[in-house]
Amino acid sequence: MEFTVRMEAKVARPEVGFVVPARSTAEFRSFLIEGEPQTPRVSIVGCPAYEDGAATADLLRGSTAEFQPGAGVRLAPRTAPQPGGLSHREFEWPLVVRRFADAAVTAFYVGNTIHYSVRSPSGAWSAEPIIDAGLAPGLAGPKAELGANDTVHLAYYGMDGTIWYRRLLRDGTLSAREQLASGVGASRNEFGAVLPLNYIPGKNTAVIIYQQGDGRLWERRVVNDGPPSAPVLVANQSVVRNAVDAQQPGADAVLDGETVRVLFIDDATRSIFSTNDRGGWQASKREVGEILGSWVRGNAYTRPDGVRVYGYIYDAGSQGGAGMNRFRELVLSGPRP
Repeated sequence: MEFTVRMEAKVARPEVGFVVPARSTAEFRSFLIEGEPQTPRVSIVGCPAYEDGAATADLLRGSTAEFQPGAGVRLAPRTAPQPGGLSHREFEWPLVVRRFADAAVTAFYVGNTIHYSVRSPSGAWSAEPIIDAGLAPGLAGPKAELGANDTVHLAYYGMDGTIWYRRLLRDGTLSAREQLASGVGASRNEFGAVLPLNYIPGKNTAVIIYQQGDGRLWERRVVNDGPPSAPVLVANQSVVRNAVDAQQPGADAVLDGETVRVLFIDDATRSIFSTNDRGGWQASKREVGEILGSWVRGNAYTRPDGVRVYGYIYDAGSQGGAGMNRFRELVLSGPRP
């Protein structure tokens, strides 16, 4: 016999008891007592553009919720308890791109649409222009990457199920918007349909990967600031979408030299697969199986032993909490384990 009991209230003391009839016995082979770990759905990241304790400003003036900036930027590994439930708080939520030439920073963020602001080397934030002001559709899910000559490549989602591309130039002007895709889906599930962008310096190429309405990943490229290339299929598998209310596909893309590498969570099996574009997009390989994958994010780097790897963190089934977050490395150079 196997049974599960869901506790409707907190367990005051770590004690479990069973009642059996008098003059009888019961044999138990095993016990498994577990909770449901939950954490705030934000990520705390270190950024050398900020000092610990730096003051914070309200970047979401379009929000109707009260703003409580707290004590400023905190670079500690853990946040303090946040009891407020009716106010909004900002934990470096904007997508930040460092402008290497003069140490300025550009932030793209979402209110009712996409805004952006530039932080000068002295720490002052600029006015907040709106991307595609006055134009339909509403916007969400901005992804940006720094290119040549301080150009910022920007791709984002339109709420009518479209994907768009623009460039923020060094002089602060924006290139004309260009539509990359349609039929992506028009619900909040697709807000983050664009994967992290990648820029290949040696080819002056921005790589934009996004999820179409059928769940598959596609890519388009912008070479030498020219028109976007024709769409190319990245993998012929449907990728999990909006798991644990993430509003994005369960996929990640990083640059390894001039090779783009992608990890994605197969929608049918919830396993993690990998592919790369070396010689064209390759057949996918399963990297992690027998999990209930929800999201994945990583980076390519060289370990102290000289081995090049794609290190990534993924949720193996904690439903948005941290209880089953895992770390693995995909070896890119040297023998694979």
